Amino acid sequence: MKPEIRKIGLAISFSPNSLAHLELARQLCRHWGSALTLIYAGQPDGEILKRLDSTKDDLRKDSIPASVVTGSGNPARVILNAAKEQKFDLLIAGALERENLQGYYIGSVARKLMRNSPCSLLILTPDFSRKKVLKSIYMTTGFTEVNELALWFAADFSRMNGGSLGLIREFQVPGLAITVNATGSLTEAEDALAQWKKEEQTKMNIYIREHDFSEIPVTGVCIYGKEGFEAGAYAKVQQADLLVMTAPEKKLNLLDRIFQHDVEYILKELPCSLLLVR
Repeated sequence: MKPEIRKIGLAISFSPNSLAHLELARQLCRHWGSALTLIYAGQPDGEILKRLDSTKDDLRKDSIPASVVTGSGNPARVILNAAKEQKFDLLIAGALERENLQGYYIGSVARKLMRNSPCSLLILTPDFSRKKVLKSIYMTTGFTEVNELALWFAADFSRMNGGSLGLIREFQVPGLAITVNATGSLTEAEDALAQWKKEEQTKMNIYIREHDFSEIPVTGVCIYGKEGFEAGAYAKVQQADLLVMTAPEKKLNLLDRIFQHDVEYILKELPCSLLLVR
């Protein structure tokens, strides 16, 4: 599946981190032949307006169709409205790596974007601004057609940056806890888990062989545990630059944050930059 990424939106503030995001957006636009819309959430003064116009002109000199959207009020609402009205294929914004408990439940701008974006969303952590590269790419997969678009993004990011791709399959063993409770045998449970993991790894190997990963070093790992939580922990240990996930089909609400949806584990503490694909 090779989609057309015709329109990219970038939330910009002209901070040092934001300027690193701009350079990545420029790279993506050149790579995909996309147009770029700069979104400034706030009431721009004369200096900001000059910088927006100068940046737009600079992009156009680089043969990138560029435009500017500004809006005052709630920043998340301004950015989301722009995404809906402009019909972006990809939205790019920044995020803090950690926030306090209050911020988690009330929601930061980045989390509001993650829960409500109408298009694919790339959230860049401050770590990207330091490295300025996305080479170590990881993706969660369920071996289904729903994951194909996310897989295309993950592979293309890897090729574009000369990086590697790691596929993560999280799984649970039905009845494993019941087996332990009923028999009291940890050995039996461990055997069941080992067999299940072997079967999942066989599926992973087939999945990798069935796709074109030319010029990309690809690895696959199957992890037993809670979806979202295990992927985030694994990506963090592997020092991933980018984690790619398929976005939930429905909008996340308060109950998802209390009785956690797999993506909510990722939103709670980003292990790295995150691409949610719709």
